[in-house]
Formats: sequence, C-alpha cells, structure tokens
Amino acid sequence: MLLLAPSRAWATFALVQQAASGSCSTSANTCSVTLSQNTGAGNVGVIIARGGNSSSGEISSVSTAGTWTVPSGCVLSANSRVVTCAYILSLTGGVGTITVTWNGSSPGVASFIYSEYSHTGTASLDSGSSGGLCTANDSTSGTSLSGCSLTLACSNCAIVQGIASGAAPTSITTYSNLKTSTDIGVANLLNTTSGSAPSWSFSASETGNAAAVAIAESSASTPKCTIAVLGAGKC
Repeated sequence: MLLLAPSRAWATFALVQQAASGSCSTSANTCSVTLSQNTGAGNVGVIIARGGNSSSGEISSVSTAGTWTVPSGCVLSANSRVVTCAYILSLTGGVGTITVTWNGSSPGVASFIYSEYSHTGTASLDSGSSGGLCTANDSTSGTSLSGCSLTLACSNCAIVQGIASGAAPTSITTYSNLKTSTDIGVANLLNTTSGSAPSWSFSASETGNAAAVAIAESSASTPKCTIAVLGAGKC
C-alpha cells in the first residue's frame, strides 16, 4: 500500500496592479493616485516613493485602505533626494484611491508607485537578518546602478524594489514588471528566496537611491498529501 505523506503548500504571490502617481505637487504635503481597480481585501500593498527635499520628502503616513507601516529601515537620503517606503500586509478592500502624506509641505520633486499583490498564505515582513528591508546609495554616476541586497529567511518571498534618481530607469535585471514615474522606477521579484541585488539601467549617467521591501509567507497552508513510499498509513 502507498503511504501518503503530508507536504506543505507554500504561498504564491501574484501582481494585481501597479499605479504611478506622476509628479506630485512640490508645495503640498499629500499626493494621491487613482487605481485601475479597487483594492482587494487581504492583499499586500507596497509603496516606494521619491522625494526631493530630505526629510520633507519622506512618507509620513498612508491614509487609505487600512493601517500602513512606514519603516525607518527603508529610508535613504542622499544625492539631493530621498527614497522612502510603506507597506501593508492586509489591505482593506474596495478602495480606489491611495493617498500619501509627506513629512513636510515642500517635498520637492516627489512621486510614488503603488504595487498590490495577492497571495495564498499569510503575509509578514521577512524575518531574515536584513529585517525584510534594504537601501543602497549609488553615489557614483553611471548608466548602470546597483540595487540593494537582502538576506532572507523566507521559503517564499515577494520583493518590491525601487530606485529614486534624476530620471526614470529603462530596465532592471532579474526583476519583472518595471513601472516608472517621475524620476523613480519600481519592479518586483515574486515567489523567490534570492535577495541578490539587481542592476538598474538608465539612458544617461545618473546617481540613485535604491530601496526594497521583502514580504514573506509567515505560515504554511493546510498540508496536502503526496505519495511518498510503499507502506500503509494515513495522511
């Protein structure tokens, strides 16, 4: 008789939508983007933003679709700009606009990109030694800039990585679904255990501030039975 052994079915992350704010007002402390579809209840949301005036251009809060986290480990002020992030592990459904509030009323050249992901497990910020977050300062000007790397603990992760620069990037290695806005680009690497840094390409020499957020499955789903060896038993 065949023995059926239980095996865990890990989460599968899938991109639902991305939305770019375009140029936000340089003299207002909020900026919004209208989504192509309403948010899905329980989905993961990630925002990566670019500001032009140091702390004034950092994300202070996100006021729509639930309670967002704005982590200090995803902020880098350098090269006359700042990159900053926010994430939410379980979105409120049915919301059609995402609104970001900046730290100050003069964020400078600012924009952000919203990404939303469905998943089949329970989401959490990755617990590896990077804390699920990273930044990298590319202060040497060039047409190819490095992203940031993460040390991951997940068995399955969704990584959202962005770069704030003086122009939008034209491509990225390893990652997919490149979305650009004013002087920023965001892409993702889904269903992975690799935290290696990607390479961003630009049409002219630039400096850049890179940042990333890694979302993991924090618990496995109900075990599924798979045929293991000859013998008798129940799954």
